[in-house]
Order: sequence, then structure tokens, then C-alpha cells
Amino acid sequence: MFDPLALVRAAVDAGATAAFDADGTLWADDVGESFLRALERDRLLPAGAWQGYEARHEVDPAAAYIFSATVMEGLEEALVRARAAAFFAEHFERRIFPAVRGLLTALLDAGVRVAIVSASNRWLIEAAAARLGVPHAIGIAVEVEGGRLTGRPVRPLPVDRGKVEWARALLGGPPALAVGNGAIDRALLGDARHRLVVCPADRPDTALACEARSAGWQILAVEHPCREAPLP
Repeated sequence: MFDPLALVRAAVDAGATAAFDADGTLWADDVGESFLRALERDRLLPAGAWQGYEARHEVDPAAAYIFSATVMEGLEEALVRARAAAFFAEHFERRIFPAVRGLLTALLDAGVRVAIVSASNRWLIEAAAARLGVPHAIGIAVEVEGGRLTGRPVRPLPVDRGKVEWARALLGGPPALAVGNGAIDRALLGDARHRLVVCPADRPDTALACEARSAGWQILAVEHPCREAPLP
């Protein structure tokens, strides 16, 4: 059973820190994938960028996440940052799960230090964090040189154990509360004192949700907030 007040109290008592995944946890759908498709449609990326991402994802999701950032090599960071902010505000703010947003707001109001740790690109996640009032955020990124994105990934990648490293760096130690929805979040959830697993209401038996039930973790089943709004 999802009890947000109990989670807030538990987080405060255990150190007043919390780490959230993003896609499928804070909002429906994958913002990084949608942004990649949009950049290719606008001819800011090479033709075939999306196909290249999909091919990599079938073999090694982490390699696909890296590719989604390195394929932007040469773009001005200011352009990427501006487009990411506009893209999230227009297409993904409406996709935020109300119950998760309510929990996040309650944590922040209680003085909990919150970080978003995601495998979508850093510029999108920073834009989302700004809209949500979250002070700390990290996503897949590349080094920037002369104001332009390079093809050199910033490590550790915020994937699997890398999420643990980034959460600890941003929060000053293991999170009191971790919130996630998929296998990529297992290590982060395991590093926290308290855990919440988010799953779709129409797919309540995801692997992580089943694991959460066995472990006695809290689970939140969420409806898609705007199925009628097509992905960009």
C-alpha cells in the first residue's frame, strides 16, 4: 500500500535524503528517446540516429544511452539546453504522475534533500528538475569543450551501480529513500533505507514490482496521465 506520509516521515527519520529515477518513475514514457527522435526529425542529428539507438538498445541498453548523448557531438550546449527545456515543458510536464509529484513536493516541503538520477540525457533531466523544484539532478552526459558537446561520455554513467555513485555524491551518502521502476534502478533501491517501486496500473506485475512485494517495499501503481497526448 502506498502511504506518502509514512514515506516522508521515514525519509526524514533516516537522514532526510531521497533519490528518484525519472522515466517511468516521475513521468510516463521515455523523455530521452522522444527527444532523440525530435532532434533527428529537425535534422540536428545524422539520419538514422534513432535506428542506431534502437539497434544498440536491443543488445546493450547502457551502450544505447551513451549513444543518445554522443550522437549530439558538435551541437552547441546552449542550443541543447534550450531545446531540452522547451521540449520537457511542452511534451513531458503533462506526463508527470500526480501521486509521485505529490510525494516529491511533500519531501521537499519537509526539508528532504532530493536528487534525480537518470539514464536520459543530463540537459533534459536538469530541465525537469528545474520545473519540479529539485536542486540536484544528473543524467547521461558528455564533456563540453568550447561550448559544444564532444563525443566523450562523463563517467560514471548513471546506470545500475553508477546510479548509486551519483546519488551518494549528490546527497552526501546513501539515500534514505529511493524511488524507481525498473531493473536499472535495483542497485539504487538496494542502497537506500526505504524504497518505493512505481509500476503501471495496467501492468502491476513488473519484475521489480514482484520483487518489491516479496521484500515488503511500498508499491505505487499509476495510470498514464495523458494517454490521449501522442509522443512527439
